[in-house]
Amino acid sequence: MKSSPHLHVPSDKTKNIYAVIPDTYNRLADNAITAKYKKVDDTALTESNLAGKKIATSLKLDDRTEPLRVKSPHFTLKDHKNNFDNKPSVRLINPTKSDIGSVSKKILDRILPKIREASPLPLWNRTSEEITWFRDLSDKSNTRFLQLDI
Repeated sequence: MKSSPHLHVPSDKTKNIYAVIPDTYNRLADNAITAKYKKVDDTALTESNLAGKKIATSLKLDDRTEPLRVKSPHFTLKDHKNNFDNKPSVRLINPTKSDIGSVSKKILDRILPKIREASPLPLWNRTSEEITWFRDLSDKSNTRFLQLDI
């Protein structure tokens, strides 16, 4: 494997590893990336980091948040999909993560109690709470479920 000119790419849902020609890998990666993201220059990253720092400081989270650091994405091959041999598809894995989750949590922790108090609608903190509520409904045939991820 070490002397192979191919790149070794793991599959998405199985334990298979595929040898992929570098040109094919680059084409698949480029297609996956440009389908979900647009290219920006370093100025946009700097502006985003400055705005994030400002928000984190206002929420007193600046000592626990880091600036966004760009890391190279990679992908897994979806070998369980139909037509995999002729038209392989990929799952893009983007390791570039921001600390926006802690910012969102702080904001939500502040406003959700007010919403719960003012609204007759149920709100849950955990998926298991929602599932229990939904299972206990008596007339599911006339019910629609809406899920919003924040």
